[in-house]
Amino acid sequence: MRLIASIITALLPFLSFVNANRIFTIENHCPSTIKVFSGGQLRGSIAPRRSISKTFPDDWSGFIYTDANGGSAKGSKSTKAGFFGETDYYYIVKDRKGFNAGVSVVPKATPTGAFCGPAECNSSTCSGGFGSTPTRFPGPENTAPVAPLFACPGRRIGYTVTFCPSGTFPIPKNAVSLRPNGDDLKCVNVHGDNFTEGSSIEVADCKDTPSQKWILKRGQTTIQLGGTPFCLDAGSKPENPSGIRLSACTKGSSSQTWKYDEDDEISLDGTNLCLDLTNGSVDNGNQLQTNPCNYQNKNQLWKINLRRSP
Repeated sequence: MRLIASIITALLPFLSFVNANRIFTIENHCPSTIKVFSGGQLRGSIAPRRSISKTFPDDWSGFIYTDANGGSAKGSKSTKAGFFGETDYYYIVKDRKGFNAGVSVVPKATPTGAFCGPAECNSSTCSGGFGSTPTRFPGPENTAPVAPLFACPGRRIGYTVTFCPSGTFPIPKNAVSLRPNGDDLKCVNVHGDNFTEGSSIEVADCKDTPSQKWILKRGQTTIQLGGTPFCLDAGSKPENPSGIRLSACTKGSSSQTWKYDEDDEISLDGTNLCLDLTNGSVDNGNQLQTNPCNYQNKNQLWKINLRRSP
């Protein structure tokens, strides 16, 4: 028995080496719950700002992706985090015709020279992703591969895969900034870049960020935050006056249906209440509200801008 125990003890390092696993932390920074897949199999659902851990063999090769925002469970039209475990390569594959979500991959290891650096792709035009799946990989080398291929040599090194690292899904091209009275320096902004239910809406310095990208049109309209399922909402008692907040877009909602007229006023449809710059202040953090419409009141004039912010 002692001999058998001694043999098992001697073999343990080799058994651990053979059965080595990598731990993957998969994070969701998207503004809605996502489902995560690999190899066409569902690996779990992740709420916003939450994560799950999955274990794969040390030599595992494959993809991790989501079907959210127009992707698919089989991986078509999905941005994918790819891994080639035999030589410790990792990379991102994008679909230019159906880019559904940004992805980043960060090894759980200290970067050494050009090895173990982050890979990230947030748009169909990003330089950090392949346009199609690589079909050949170089053998192990002493020098790091050229991006968008990355390597992090070593056993049991795990990875953090993050979906929507920017906090939103890809922002539609028709998204615009919304500016009080055409002020070129100030924009309607989501407080704290917090893309969740109930976040307050304020005025802030224009920075061309996802928290300042809105989708609206002249006439009856909703005002949706680009790349998210949230809309400007006046609340259940907008006559108070009420502070404007984000809420999940609901078709036909009276508190989310606005009218953007040719005089640049934005009123709550069917009411005499307008989107209002509280006290006329453009100080950063001043929350927007609803207030009785007052024709050509400069606190109730809003202009869109397609150009990049200064």
